[in-house]
Amino acid sequence: MRMPASLCLVIACACGGDTGQPHVDAGPPPVDAATTAPWSAMVTDETGSAVAGAQACVPTDTTIACATTDPTGALTIAFPIPAGSAVDYEAVSVAAPGYLTGVTLIANSRAVLGGYDPVAWTADYAAQILGSDAGFAVPSTTTGYVLVDSLVPGAVATIAPAGSAVYLDGSGTPDPTLVATSTSGGVLLGNVPPGRVAITVTLNGATCVGGRTGDGTVAGVWPAVGSESVDAYVVAGGLTESVYVHCPQ
Repeated sequence: MRMPASLCLVIACACGGDTGQPHVDAGPPPVDAATTAPWSAMVTDETGSAVAGAQACVPTDTTIACATTDPTGALTIAFPIPAGSAVDYEAVSVAAPGYLTGVTLIANSRAVLGGYDPVAWTADYAAQILGSDAGFAVPSTTTGYVLVDSLVPGAVATIAPAGSAVYLDGSGTPDPTLVATSTSGGVLLGNVPPGRVAITVTLNGATCVGGRTGDGTVAGVWPAVGSESVDAYVVAGGLTESVYVHCPQ
């Protein structure tokens, strides 16, 4: 199946970005301005339609209260403010019946990719893209998926502690026969165990770096703790989106 234009938007701008609509407070726990910072988002599916009644939780810190999206898909979560100059890296998972769980990476109560809102693919869409096209098991209760983008053609991606790569062809469709990135610059990683993961991307023998730049800032990345390109977080049965890696040419 040729990938719909909507997935190309997911790859390029996470599809659930700023729609121009105001974020509506979905009724989170009380926020203490002195110790917490609110993170507001709109949850949509791959078409941009609101996902109401989705539960958003923080698997990296289960002491943070979950939130539920309102009829417009809006939610707010109160993140603790780290002490001093520390940076707090968390992940938010958004789950709803009939949808693939979407995972967003957070840094200090802000999405690491500016303007990015969570996307929860419908179950049928996920089965087509991740299952029929990419060849991964969908749904899965033991492993998850990661979408890596912003790569140049010819890049090769690996993930630790485990996982396999399926590259996207020039139209943005997963093609298991490819051995490196195409002009679309995207790769899906599947069969990934839950938890923090290390993603390494190489081009012509050199290791690429995490993130993409814009207005002097780096976005779409959890900094690597080792020699890998970038770190991310995976939830069983969920898709972690908008992990960006830059490969200088």
